[in-house]
Amino acid sequence: AVVAACKRPTDVDALQTLIAPVGERMMKLAATTEGRRTDAFNHLKVIAESVQCLAFVAYQGPDMGMSLPMPHVAEAWQSAEFYANKILVEHKGEGKDPAHAAFVKAMKQLVLTDFKGYVKEFHATGPGWNPRGVDVKDFKVAKRGGGPPPPPPRDPP
Repeated sequence: AVVAACKRPTDVDALQTLIAPVGERMMKLAATTEGRRTDAFNHLKVIAESVQCLAFVAYQGPDMGMSLPMPHVAEAWQSAEFYANKILVEHKGEGKDPAHAAFVKAMKQLVLTDFKGYVKEFHATGPGWNPRGVDVKDFKVAKRGGGPPPPPPRDPP
């Protein structure tokens, strides 16, 4: 929504401010894979590596050291695929839960087919900023309903 509503930022700081919340959440997700490994480690790594595909919105041209958006999405999956293959090997064979293979298949579908298709259609050469849009600094996120309801009030003591 931001890209469609805003002009291409000319100020690097404005772009960084705009994408900072997503970057922070990506780092939080990556942090879940640090420290003691759990049984979900490879699954978390697949997710953490896959969400790196969202960084395509930072692409501002070929001189910035980042791949074009479509190759960037494919590279994010390549990183995730290392851990996806570990899941498939670990959970292969009779008596193993097929949900793990279904998870890998769904993640691959999400990144390589669905998201890459979206990027190909709308942002193949970079984010499709709106030349008649508002300045990034002036963009306001619309408040939307639809979130979870507030918790019920506590019982009196």
